[in-house]
Amino acid sequence: MDFTPQLSNLRHNAQLAESLLGSSQLVLCLGSRALLFLTCAAIRQPERVLAAVTTEAEGLARVEELGPDLLVVSDRLEQGCGISLAVNVRQRFRHCRTLLLVEQEHRLWKIQAAIEAGCEGILLDSEIGEGQELAALRNICSGRVYRQGDLTRRGPARLPLPLSNRERQVLRLLVQGGGLSNGAIARELILSEETVRTHVRNLLAKLQARDRLHAALRAVHLGLVDYQEAGCDR
Repeated sequence: MDFTPQLSNLRHNAQLAESLLGSSQLVLCLGSRALLFLTCAAIRQPERVLAAVTTEAEGLARVEELGPDLLVVSDRLEQGCGISLAVNVRQRFRHCRTLLLVEQEHRLWKIQAAIEAGCEGILLDSEIGEGQELAALRNICSGRVYRQGDLTRRGPARLPLPLSNRERQVLRLLVQGGGLSNGAIARELILSEETVRTHVRNLLAKLQARDRLHAALRAVHLGLVDYQEAGCDR
């Protein structure tokens, strides 16, 4: 998209965004170093950015150490998963609000977990620059929530019989392991091969799948598993 005709409006929106933040102190955890640098450079009161990091572990450590008012985190990080970080922060540090920037929309199950954990802001990365970021900040800073409508409506599929945590782990390995055998899955999860065989059989029934490959394809299509990054589904 060519934003050139909107440069003046973009600069104005950036100033509004900073004013909406008021005196809030931030921790930034973004997977893009370029975006992290530009965001820090754009904030005219640099002392309000308490930390700027690129990994899940660093983000959690900085929130715990510094006690920010707001965590701005992208779903894609250099290491770990931003969605998992947002969920963890909401569960452990109730005073810290969260704004989650979603680039990879297929992570529907994890996004649903962020919604259920009470993440105040969930915004599609593709909507930044068109005013949605102002709406998100306005709501978050006023004690309300902002969730991108497309994401909350779309949500992961609701199966007639929900998957257990262990079934989800087995399914993730079916999708991301490139056709791992039951024995390989058993070694990965420290289970018996017979137990894994039972989980696979249950998955085929719940997903109405013909075989393991069909189950993996169904899982990705339904948004139950992210095939690109294992860290977001563990």
